[in-house]
Amino acid sequence: MKRFNIFLLSGLLLSCSESPFVSKDVIEELIAFNKNKKNPFKDVKNVVATINNDIYFFSHIDSIPKRLTNSPLEKKTNVKLSFDLTRIVYLDENKIPVIIDSDNGQVLEILSEYSNVKQLGWINNDNSIFLLIGNSVIIYGEAVEVVQPEISYPSNEVLSFSMNDIGDQAYYIKSYGIYAGQKLKFDSEVNKIDTLISVLPNEVSGADYINFYDDTGGFFVGYNDYTSNEIEHVSIFNDYFFWPFVDWYDDFIISPVFNSGHEVLIYGYSNGNYNSIKAVYLGTENYDKNSVEEIKTINIDEYLSEYPIYVDWK
Repeated sequence: MKRFNIFLLSGLLLSCSESPFVSKDVIEELIAFNKNKKNPFKDVKNVVATINNDIYFFSHIDSIPKRLTNSPLEKKTNVKLSFDLTRIVYLDENKIPVIIDSDNGQVLEILSEYSNVKQLGWINNDNSIFLLIGNSVIIYGEAVEVVQPEISYPSNEVLSFSMNDIGDQAYYIKSYGIYAGQKLKFDSEVNKIDTLISVLPNEVSGADYINFYDDTGGFFVGYNDYTSNEIEHVSIFNDYFFWPFVDWYDDFIISPVFNSGHEVLIYGYSNGNYNSIKAVYLGTENYDKNSVEEIKTINIDEYLSEYPIYVDWK
């Protein structure tokens, strides 16, 4: 696939002293360039990302981002944007959740009573946040009923947990020893599902990441490569019949986020030398109907990072 550079620049590595802003002339050149393109990313908005340990907000995927934090020496991961677009929660270097204002970056809350959080997300109409700590799920904010992961042996580990706004829950458990392997468990009172799956179809490596992308049964799983424990393969499902409607493979995938309305997957990407934001159109619409060059993958090389990039978008 052709690489499309959003601002027609290359090799710009942000640091704490460099500006992320691009000139008006370059933006006008981009607009002219895009007139001859069929672009499935034109409506991708509200993207947040950690770039060189600071958080940036893109009102549109090809807009100039707003820098919300100015502390590049402090590690930031697992960034999550609230559904009403007003708050961002992320994990600091101690994996403690920090909530900031998505408009100006002001710190609203530091949840110092929680540390070593593995995974988190906004639920309950942004009134609560789920936190996976160890093998337990904790709810911060308004109380939400949670069925705690079932651990058969002390050596087992909950690798990943996800929950949507209608109460669907899913989590991966890794077993060690004679019963080694990963198991995916679903609990859904609304959809009447209580299922434990040992192996998903098309699983060729160790699946260890689960995330719901909507409230109608849509979810995706990430598979690691057994060596680096980084995701290299994503399977996206649109229901609970456990048959993926699309798979995507890449060298290095960090914090993938899928939106079914746009059929776009966004994630932090690394080729081993640099980290960037990558977006992939996974839909079936033919954007090349009029023999106009189509865009199916974009890699935002204008905003490179020395550190892994975590993303989210709504």
